[in-house]
Amino acid sequence: MMVFAFRQLGESTGERIRRVPFRAPVLGTLRRVADELLPLDEQRAVEVRVYYAFAAKAATTPGFAEILIEQDRGFQEILRSVFQAAEEAGEMPPGRDHAALARMLSSVIDGVSLALLAQPRNTDIVAGLDAALALISSCGSGT
Repeated sequence: MMVFAFRQLGESTGERIRRVPFRAPVLGTLRRVADELLPLDEQRAVEVRVYYAFAAKAATTPGFAEILIEQDRGFQEILRSVFQAAEEAGEMPPGRDHAALARMLSSVIDGVSLALLAQPRNTDIVAGLDAALALISSCGSGT
């Protein structure tokens, strides 16, 4: 039953992320995707707490680990597709490592998410995400 709940949580969050429109500029799209994962309201805070509880269980339980890996693979695909769309729109020069950018951004989102759980009223925490997005954007523009 817990495996089912973990899978359902991932599917509902993934569906919400897939509904985020890919609009120029890429920075805005990436921020909208990130906002779907951050505990910025009560519903997302509950989802994030449950997700991290299951993720901790994945460290010792193969069934949970498989789900976590599957969910991460899907999220990485979404992020890479945003970078690909940005490249196709001319917002990023060709040749950027979309997989590395996706991994970096997802790591930042994870850190910001955990920090917001501990300090939900600390709006400065999101500055790290904004800095990462600005860095991605400036790398994309060739500066």
